[in-house]
Amino acid sequence: MRVEKSHLHIGNNRTVRQDEIVGIFDMDTATVASSTKRFLIGMQKKGRILDVSGELPKSFLLAGPPCSAFGRIEPAFVYFSQLSPPTLMQRSGERISFENNSQRNRKDRT
Repeated sequence: MRVEKSHLHIGNNRTVRQDEIVGIFDMDTATVASSTKRFLIGMQKKGRILDVSGELPKSFLLAGPPCSAFGRIEPAFVYFSQLSPPTLMQRSGERISFENNSQRNRKDRT
């Protein structure tokens, strides 16, 4: 029997409700795109980035109940974490293979 976890520890004694997590992203690869940079700058200007890393972050999470801002629905907060995305996924109990997701995405496009 598997016990569902309701919170994910994202580092430095900080937890986030798992049902509010929209996505977990690698800081090095996700921030290459200019649209991601603009999004993060916008969230920072709104005061909705919480840096729980205490050091150079390896990942960021989009989480929280959705907020309606400027007619758009967006996550309430961005959390910067010193933990890598695979570590966070392992802690969440999810078993996601990044390779399998890439292969599935390619199949969906064909």
